[in-house]
Amino acid sequence: MRLNKNLYLASLLLLCSCGNGNQNQGNEPSAKENAIDSTAENTKETPNLVQPETAFISFYKNANPFHVVDTEENIDATIEHFKKFTHAYLFSEGKFVEVKFKEFQKGENNAGAFVADNYRDEWTGFVYESKYKNEAAGLLFNDEYVNGHRPAKVVSQESPKLSASESEFVKAHYPNLKIKRVCQSVNLEDGDAKIFSVQFEPSGEKTLALNVFEKGDKYYINEEWGNGDQYSTWNVDDEGEYHYPDFTIMVANDRSSYDLFFTRGAIESFAVGKYEFKQDSIIPATYACYYQTVDYQSKRVPDKWVLKYQWKSCFDGDDNCMPKEYALTDLNNDGIKELICRDKASNRIAVFKFENGSIEPYDCNYSSESKRAISLKIYQNGVATTYTAAEDLSTTTTTITPFTSLIINHYRETQKMKTTIHEKVTYGKATQTGKDLDEYEAEKAKLGKEITNYESFDWKKIQE
Repeated sequence: MRLNKNLYLASLLLLCSCGNGNQNQGNEPSAKENAIDSTAENTKETPNLVQPETAFISFYKNANPFHVVDTEENIDATIEHFKKFTHAYLFSEGKFVEVKFKEFQKGENNAGAFVADNYRDEWTGFVYESKYKNEAAGLLFNDEYVNGHRPAKVVSQESPKLSASESEFVKAHYPNLKIKRVCQSVNLEDGDAKIFSVQFEPSGEKTLALNVFEKGDKYYINEEWGNGDQYSTWNVDDEGEYHYPDFTIMVANDRSSYDLFFTRGAIESFAVGKYEFKQDSIIPATYACYYQTVDYQSKRVPDKWVLKYQWKSCFDGDDNCMPKEYALTDLNNDGIKELICRDKASNRIAVFKFENGSIEPYDCNYSSESKRAISLKIYQNGVATTYTAAEDLSTTTTTITPFTSLIINHYRETQKMKTTIHEKVTYGKATQTGKDLDEYEAEKAKLGKEITNYESFDWKKIQE
């Protein structure tokens, strides 16, 4: 199950770990003893770089190209660095296009994650402008780099296989291992250079894969080790198979050097980086690694099906009345949004907590106890409902429900004749009852200013 470079544009992506997945690395098999590269350093990625030489960028037909920020540390310096990127190399077309930094977009708790495409406005990252309007994926570069380099000409074999000399090289340096498959074999610059990747059969409890850059009679090797069983979590795609990197090769104008940038779109993550030449090795330095995630709930827009379910729970499962409009606001400025829904025709309104895509009811203008509409008021810091018992007009209950980032609590005061009873109702816990429970008055005093003009909210239609 090979994932291509444009997978992140699909509507759903899978959530797993990031990096090269080499978490089970241990002692190497004896077959490695005769290899050119005999150090474990080759399978260890260097820490994320603050100022990467390149960066991943996504192009869309109906929106500006975008770069997702995987961390917000030292963001001011990162912004200044990313303003210098003026070109993007497009994988699909093998060419540079011009781009221009537009702005930094502060997302909604989704930094470092590729999620469903329609949630793009929730990502944290950098917006660019470009005349290129098709869907594509690419890497960002600055003027200085583009003026001094060009993309290498690549010819990929449809059925990857090793040449006789490459097979002999592998057998000579890994005599005790058998090749399971050749993952890729790519010729560069009309035969001037080549990249190939192979995966060996398991040896003991370990499995080895190689990424090899070949120029002339010189071989530069990257070794990646994983568990030998078929259920390994080592760069998995399916059944422990090695998921090799896709290379973008840049050549200096004087042909004095090659730069090997890579993207790795495995099922568990999406990584971007560069292979560094060190003696007879190429060692990956990861610039950024993104989680790929299925996200069924937007963090900015309430899911209509979840909303309808919560609405029905407020109104005793009444299928005849569904919310028609919603408004999102943060009345108490605590960073947790209030979701207000209504059906004006049926005179029904409900208020929910909307946090990271989840919807929890605060209260509504319907009493499940009296089975009828009741009074609901919205305040700066909470909601209050009041109703009179249908069977006993002398009994009135008022419920205070504060807006919160924690568990929702309901504070009730029931007055009957000369008796006042206070209750604290918490979902999943026993109700606290007492005549002298002082929390009710304290929470009532925190409600703040009442919101009387509901039309001031930015109402959105709920699409059927």
